[in-house]
Amino acid sequence: LHPSTQSIHASIHACMASSIHPSIHPSTKKTTKHPYVLARSTQQLTIQSTNQSILRNLLVSLLEFPLRDYRESDFLDSLITHVKNEENKVALRVYSLYKLTEFVQRYPEIKVEIDAVIELIQEHPMSPAMKVGIRNFETMCQKMLGKLNV
Repeated sequence: LHPSTQSIHASIHACMASSIHPSIHPSTKKTTKHPYVLARSTQQLTIQSTNQSILRNLLVSLLEFPLRDYRESDFLDSLITHVKNEENKVALRVYSLYKLTEFVQRYPEIKVEIDAVIELIQEHPMSPAMKVGIRNFETMCQKMLGKLNV
């Protein structure tokens, strides 16, 4: 790995070990010159991690970066799995929905699959935060798809 890439990986792992959001961890200040590598590393860790707090924080970071092609299908599957899993914390599920809007923008046809997941979620009692998250997801998708004339 390139030295700057190693530094980024070390920074993210330090954040994961301390449960501090990568965007505010002091060790990431020197590595933000390479946002693509930081986004790719964060996306990779999101696919691999099982810690809910870390996943939530990583997703918040990824919302600040544009969608990358790096392991795109794995990342998409990971986000859908997070949304589907009722045992996940609401924040993780909602941030996953928000990141999925970028996939919908890129691939409008997957909106049908995500809508099916949302329908399954709505069959069960939902927290107010989940209801708002779904409503926000739908609003964001309508705006994006309206611009694309889909």
